[in-house]
Amino acid sequence: MANRWNLEEHSHTGKRGRQLVSGLTVFGMMLSVAAGSQALADDAAQGGAPPAQSAPSPAGGANAPDQPGAALQGGVRTIELNLEVIRDFGLDLKKLLRASTDLYDEVTIQPVSLVTQPEIIGPGTIIYIPVATQPTGAYVPPRQKRVDLAMGAMRPLVALMKQDADLAVAGQLQVEYPGDTKEELQPILKAWVGDMQDISNHFAKLESLTTAPPYDNAAIATEVGSLHDETKQIDKSRRKVFKVLQKEGKRQQKKPASK
Repeated sequence: MANRWNLEEHSHTGKRGRQLVSGLTVFGMMLSVAAGSQALADDAAQGGAPPAQSAPSPAGGANAPDQPGAALQGGVRTIELNLEVIRDFGLDLKKLLRASTDLYDEVTIQPVSLVTQPEIIGPGTIIYIPVATQPTGAYVPPRQKRVDLAMGAMRPLVALMKQDADLAVAGQLQVEYPGDTKEELQPILKAWVGDMQDISNHFAKLESLTTAPPYDNAAIATEVGSLHDETKQIDKSRRKVFKVLQKEGKRQQKKPASK
């Protein structure tokens, strides 16, 4: 049921168990209400043979059959929004931030010189104290193996984002909000769809810019900076969702048990 607070995922076979699911993969399942999946859900409720279950994606994507959530009906899959989902999503965002920072650092290396200022420490004795650095030349050409390593770390994460956001826009995923949190959380999840698509667009440009050397350092740095900012914005709102779910969980625990 949509209003049941649940901190433990269950497989569609009914066996209890803790199943860790990629936060980015499950994220797409969280977006469908905002993307208009209700129409497909209504169609499914009217009957008809359910379609064959899709084969799991190579990266453990949204089509993996052993992931928690309701079975596919009429092309719609549901997932219950809980703290574990949001926590795993945050771990994947952290990986994306780390990899994008590595790429930014690689393309912004410049030769520098020290800026010093004199200081008198005694009669006739002057020393020069370093106070800053300043660039003295153009960017150093990035090392291809470092660029490829950073891009390889980001690629599967961004691919999952795009895949799941596209499914949400198509109305093939549905989220169940715990308690009375739908009104507060739905606008946030809806905004995530656009943010995920922006990240995918920036990464697509990075793919073309990092195919092979020589690299355009400034252009790469600009795209990485935009991708990094989008990711930080999503993580900021993710923390807000986490707090809302925590508050709802405590409220449910305080409710008297039904007889």
